[in-house]
Amino acid sequence: IGQVVYNLVNNALTYTGADKAVTVSQMVAGGMVHVAVRDTGEGIEPDELPHIWNRYYRGAKPHKRATVGTGLGLSIVKGILDAHGLKYGVQSAKGEGTVFWFELPLAP
Repeated sequence: IGQVVYNLVNNALTYTGADKAVTVSQMVAGGMVHVAVRDTGEGIEPDELPHIWNRYYRGAKPHKRATVGTGLGLSIVKGILDAHGLKYGVQSAKGEGTVFWFELPLAP
C-alpha cells in the first residue's frame, strides 16, 4: 500500500498545475478509510480515463515538464489494489485537476 501512495503522489507531482499543489487526504466512513490524492493539473480527457491504468499509457497530450519514468506507475497501482481486492478509481474534470482514490478496511 506504501507503493500505491508513493506512485499516486509521484504521478500527481508530475501532472499538477502551476501552483504545484498536491493534496493527500483520508476520510473514515462505514468501516473504510478513503484515501485520495488530488492534483491541480489540466485534468484527463474523459475518453482517456479507461486507458490510464494500462501499462505505458501516457495519453495523447505531451507533458509540460520533462517526465522521468517508465509509464508503469498506475498499472502497478492497479495491480496492487486488485491483488488486495480493494476499491479504487479516478475522477477528473477538464481544467480542475484529477483525484485518484482507494479504500482500505479499518483495522479491528
